Amino acid sequence: MDLRGSGPSVAQKRPQRAGKWRERAFMKNGGMTAEKFCAELGREIRQARVEKRMSQEELAGRVGLHRNSVARYEAGADIPIMIFVRLCLALEIHAKEVLDQVLGEDSAAVIRRANGL
Repeated sequence: MDLRGSGPSVAQKRPQRAGKWRERAFMKNGGMTAEKFCAELGREIRQARVEKRMSQEELAGRVGLHRNSVARYEAGADIPIMIFVRLCLALEIHAKEVLDQVLGEDSAAVIRRANGL
């Protein structure tokens, strides 16, 4: 008996709401794409790690990830918000300061604009 089924996967059934909000937020921020944002965020994480003289493996151990995951995030892969917060805590940096640096302005203002406030 095949338990895999023939219907769409859970990922295919899930609506893509977050992606639309994300794109709207970035386009209102001077046209920055989500891909560029993730790449910049990864560069900031890598820079902080290197300044702390920490290896990817050491950072991964502090956060509870595999080294390959840290490498992917530093290379510009989407970082889940809780992983981003844990990375910032492990690196002893403020998440808001990282976001402000990447966005080039106050991150709270960007979020308010994205939500039409």
